[in-house]
Amino acid sequence: MAKLESRVGDVETCHSESIYKLTRSAVKSDIVEDRLIDGVNAVGRGIGLIMEHMGLAPIDLPIIAAPSEAEIDAKLEDEY
Repeated sequence: MAKLESRVGDVETCHSESIYKLTRSAVKSDIVEDRLIDGVNAVGRGIGLIMEHMGLAPIDLPIIAAPSEAEIDAKLEDEY
């Protein structure tokens, strides 16, 4: 019985560590995504300002945004 309890403890510890690592990885991805979106939008604004300064009509660059919860849910339903 002691071996079984020990093994269950090992599995619980391993599972907890895996969930923790997965959670950290997801949070890291969220942070990177936010930074990339902000950066791409800043580059788009900068291009528009440069074109305006050069006397050119600025091209219409769409603003990038993170997907909404509804978009994520719909994508998950399509894939699974």
